[in-house]
Amino acid sequence: MDGIKILYIHDRSGNQVIRHIDQALRDALAAQGCEVVAFGLDPLREAQERGENALLGALQNEFQRLVKSFAPHFAMGYNFTGVIPSADGAHVLERLGVPYFGMFYDNPLYFEDCVRHCRDKDMVCVFGIDPEFFAPLRELGFKHLRYLPIGTAATPPAQPGKLSTPLLFVGGVKPVESLEAIAARHQGERRDFVLFAAEQVETHGEQRQKELLRLFLELHPQADREFFRQSSLDFQRLWFDVDIRFTSRTRLATVLALQDFGITVVGGKEWVEPLRGSKVKLLPPVDYARLPELYAAAKIVVNRSPLNLQDAVQQRCLDVAASGGFVLTEYRPILERHFKLGRELAIYHDLDNLRERVDYYLSHESKRQAVAAAGHAKVMAEHTWTRRAAEFLDLLSSLKE
Repeated sequence: MDGIKILYIHDRSGNQVIRHIDQALRDALAAQGCEVVAFGLDPLREAQERGENALLGALQNEFQRLVKSFAPHFAMGYNFTGVIPSADGAHVLERLGVPYFGMFYDNPLYFEDCVRHCRDKDMVCVFGIDPEFFAPLRELGFKHLRYLPIGTAATPPAQPGKLSTPLLFVGGVKPVESLEAIAARHQGERRDFVLFAAEQVETHGEQRQKELLRLFLELHPQADREFFRQSSLDFQRLWFDVDIRFTSRTRLATVLALQDFGITVVGGKEWVEPLRGSKVKLLPPVDYARLPELYAAAKIVVNRSPLNLQDAVQQRCLDVAASGGFVLTEYRPILERHFKLGRELAIYHDLDNLRERVDYYLSHESKRQAVAAAGHAKVMAEHTWTRRAAEFLDLLSSLKE
């Protein structure tokens, strides 16, 4: 679509994965004939955090001048908005008449919190990776919702990396807090709810996440803004705390369940203490651009999605397949929409099944290589950022209609 002008809003403080995705998505949109101008919000965010109101006002004016001079058809950003409201409390883009497209959101509370200054929800469109979150977003007043899975820019490396163990797990964990510690950080009239929410995730895990999200939304009503402003409970932060607790526990359990097969974890120092005394090998994090070397070298890359992804294709599944590697990921119904399971993508259902699948694929090399080859072909044909950018622009037509 030649001639479309896009203001791409980003925040360099994000992790390196987001920075790579930002650049890949912008490049793919430019390749489709769009004119893309990027604007980094780091200085505005930092000025706001330091309370430097004069500098913040000057930076907001700079942003508004850019919008007026560039005259974009719309603004967009990956997994956040971060657009700081103007002095009168209105969302800057809304006041300037520029629609905002939020891409690949995975947390309804976070998204709503980012754009809470938008009074006209017709000005906002969400392209989400997880259809399970569309219903909560509709409850919050958003009307324009489209499903669009994540993409990848990975390619097979010129030379695979070196691994001394057959299994690879890439990802982070955080120290697992007690329920009391989480509740203590969210004091106030809703403390009982905090404990209940954390206990539900602790006991039932993902089976109760949808119900838990609805409970959050009931205490975060669209019509009761005054309560939300005055409440001491930070709903988005609480959701993040619960998510991190459950995700860290399940990732650790996944890795330890495979220690007898020989597994290497690529992750931060937070893994050191939980893995102490185990047979798991720990390597420090590597740059995102170098991960394809490790993916291609491992016989099996084991994936465990975070709690906040109810029914989505996780980035790592696409990156591993695009790199020519073999990924074994936990089952999500949405995977059947994009892959022939067992032929283009290998899945497991629980830890016992995971051990069975690992044992099978380690002893059936030809089968493993066939799945990896088929998965690579599927991802390169249907899940690159180039393909995703074209699909995004096609969806714009349906919004206009």
